[in-house]
Amino acid sequence: MLASGKVNCGKCSSTVYFAALFASKGKPESPVRPTTIVQWPESPSTAFPEAARVSPRFIAAHAEAERAHRLGLVELAGMGYRRALEVLVKDDAISRFPGSRETIEREALGSCIANRIDDPLVREAAKRLTWLGNDWAHYVRSWTQYDVDHMKTMLGMVAQFLMMRASLERLPEEMPAGKKPREAS
Repeated sequence: MLASGKVNCGKCSSTVYFAALFASKGKPESPVRPTTIVQWPESPSTAFPEAARVSPRFIAAHAEAERAHRLGLVELAGMGYRRALEVLVKDDAISRFPGSRETIEREALGSCIANRIDDPLVREAAKRLTWLGNDWAHYVRSWTQYDVDHMKTMLGMVAQFLMMRASLERLPEEMPAGKKPREAS
């Protein structure tokens, strides 16, 4: 069954128009699960506001993967989250090592993770996230006990760490020691 409608947001007063596909297992007593197939205007991802400074491409890649995920296109979403990870890791590395930009751009994701993520826990999470992402691109999946939701969660953890570190590294420049803040006008 196809349904469409309009929803008004109580927080921001915006209106979202949607079309949803409702599917059940053919039994009248089965719960109906909607799948949103169209939403306008698109809601921007606000999950990683700090990432816009370091990696606007990550925001775009992540939004596309989320859109595919919402539409139930899990194979595309899996590859999309893997792509978002690569963009984030490489943009983060380029921001930290600007003199190595060309090397980082050509470097395989696994090498970039191994060589450019210092924290061992985050490095291991990013490595495993790469495995899961690669799984969605190949004919036979190896890590079948993990789904796209696991990838999304792991990507969120890696992104939050990298963005937190970027914010903390920027802090001394934004608030230099021994310098008084300007008077507010």
